[in-house]
Amino acid sequence: MSKSFKIIFDSLIYEPFNYRLEIKNRLYNLSYSLQKSFTNNQENYELNIDDLDYKGIYSLGGGLCFSAFHWNEDIEKRINERSSINNFTGIPFFLGTDNEKIELNKDDKKKLINFPKDYFDNFIRKIKNLNVSSESNKIIDNQKQFTIDIDDPTSIETSVAEYNFNYKTNFFVSEIQLIDQLYFATIEVTKASLVDIFCLGYKIYLDDERRN
Repeated sequence: MSKSFKIIFDSLIYEPFNYRLEIKNRLYNLSYSLQKSFTNNQENYELNIDDLDYKGIYSLGGGLCFSAFHWNEDIEKRINERSSINNFTGIPFFLGTDNEKIELNKDDKKKLINFPKDYFDNFIRKIKNLNVSSESNKIIDNQKQFTIDIDDPTSIETSVAEYNFNYKTNFFVSEIQLIDQLYFATIEVTKASLVDIFCLGYKIYLDDERRN
């Protein structure tokens, strides 16, 4: 079932979220965009989507986590590669001029984000606080389910249980299947909001990335 979904988030994570949305827009011919929003006189951003199912909301949270968690690492990798040689071909990765390399590196360094030490650990609480009055934060009062692809079938139940404990929700994994060498989990929910579904996606991705 599709839902109208709105999420507000702090400006620090604008670039990774916008990058993730641009990928979705290109792949699926969509037109998602972020708008400035002010909460308690603080500049934030918000995303409004009129038609999104539970799996899509979950995937947005997971995709945002993946982009943000690796944001600085990916930028630093690009910068380093411009001064490196491909070991397989023996050819430099970057074939432009030194001046072009300097300008590209300068632009990339501007994109680095100074995330506070506990930013990723505190992200969910901040998101829930920013969205406390949102329609998307209203509790779903009847049972729903959605199926997602997962990396680690041994850890998802732990991530779900931790989320339930910390945020007083009731998600549970009702089934895990292996199909064509890919794992899929069916998640059922009897007490949670659309914001919680978004944040659960974020948490499961974050737990997976920290284990890798």
